[in-house]
Formats: sequence, C-alpha cells, structure tokens
Amino acid sequence: MRPLTVNELSKMSNTQIAAYLNDYKEAKILDLPDMEGQGLADTLVKCVEANPQRFSDNLLPFQGVRNLYLSSLLQGFHNAWRDGKEFDWAALLKFIYQTFSSERFWIEQYETGFNYRNWILSTAADLIREGTKNDKHAFDVQFLPLAEEILLILVEKAEPSIFAPKDSSLNVLSSNRGKVFSAMINYALRYARTN
Repeated sequence: MRPLTVNELSKMSNTQIAAYLNDYKEAKILDLPDMEGQGLADTLVKCVEANPQRFSDNLLPFQGVRNLYLSSLLQGFHNAWRDGKEFDWAALLKFIYQTFSSERFWIEQYETGFNYRNWILSTAADLIREGTKNDKHAFDVQFLPLAEEILLILVEKAEPSIFAPKDSSLNVLSSNRGKVFSAMINYALRYARTN
C-alpha cells in the first residue's frame, strides 16, 4: 500500500488523517520491520510543516496515534516554526503535556526497531528550545509555565543515550537529555528576559 501524497493527506480532516495513520500498513522495506510506515511518516511531516495552524486547530484526534506518527507530527511543527510559520502554541503544548501525562505513552515497550518514544521526547525538547530561543519569534510568555511542566517531565523521563561516540561532547548535545537541558537553558533565559 503506497502512502498518500502531501496533497491527498491535506484534503482530509484531522480525524480522517488520524484514522488513516492508525489503519495504515506499508510494505516492509528491505525486510526491516522498524521501517514500516516511514514513507507515510515523512509525508505527515511535510503536511504539518506546510500548514501547521490547520493541525494545531484540532490535535485531539492525534492522541493515541502510533508513536512513529506522533513523532512526525511534532517534527512537522518544529520545522514549521523554524521556517517562521505561526500556529497555536497553547494547543500544541497542552497536547504534548497530555501525551506525557498518559500512562499508555510510558508503558509501551519497544522490543525491536526504533524507540519512537525517545524521538518524541527529543522533538518536544527541540520544539520548546526553538520556541524560546529568539524573542522576535518566540511563543507567548503566558505559555512558559506549561512549557516548564513539560520540561520537568522530560528531565525526569529522558534516558541517557545508548551510543557513545568518540566525541563525547557531541553525544551530550545530541542525546535526549542534552536536548532537554538545552531547552531548559533557553527556557530559563527567556523567562529571565521577560521577568
């Protein structure tokens, strides 16, 4: 089954997209089970990136989608913000907080393939970092308390990286914890500048 194109996916409602994501079965690439759904995941990133406000208007249907697609959804918002596009940060931060408050999110086990939960944690940290690093393009200060709550969950739950490259500074910066601490620094600086 081929994934829909960005144009085809964009014509669907958020509820239809979420249902499609949950039902989608993609042919395995090179017999690698962890690559199943990657084509659709890439399409979702591009779709959200193209029109992030449309997605932030109704995120409720995306609660409960597979973590691969949840990661792609957040990556689309991250890319859109980096490109200077606007969307509803209140809705997005509430969605992230609700996701991290769900027991189901934390108990899902990954026996083979990628641990998409780590991708979600990393992307959420990247989003908060991007949303606080530049005062000219930052989310509203009224959302800082919610961002702080998310960061406190992330600092508690983010696992150390299992990779140990020769350059340990690279490992620290690119690990989940490194991204969380980087987001916390940007958050603290933004908080200090506004208070």
